[in-house]
Amino acid sequence: MLFSVHKVFNSLKSQGVKISKKTLYAFQKIVEDVNFGFFLKKFEWSKRKVELSMPKFYLVDNAIYTYVEREDLGRLLENIVFLELVKNGFVPNEDLFYWRNAQGNEVDFVVKEGSRIKNDPSYLRFWKRRG
Repeated sequence: MLFSVHKVFNSLKSQGVKISKKTLYAFQKIVEDVNFGFFLKKFEWSKRKVELSMPKFYLVDNAIYTYVEREDLGRLLENIVFLELVKNGFVPNEDLFYWRNAQGNEVDFVVKEGSRIKNDPSYLRFWKRRG
């Protein structure tokens, strides 16, 4: 699921809730710091574009996701694959990203290895991060 502080801010504002974007960014950091979830950024060769990209959110506990989103099996499976990649040593937003082109076509996971990009899940399943 894509997460946008700006969209959350506008939604809360429309409901009469007063909160700053700075507070929402701090909340996003707390969610990651307490290991409740990960915000995975879109791959770009430009570090600036990576930082400006809208992240996808992954929960660290699939039971929570199953409880909240009972009908979306595809999203649950994507979350499971993400957690397995992290468990195997891939670091979100360092060597693990998602990618989307201008037409909206998406690759759920890409791995940056030096100046190369890998995105074959059958390969990634057996590959552990080196280093």
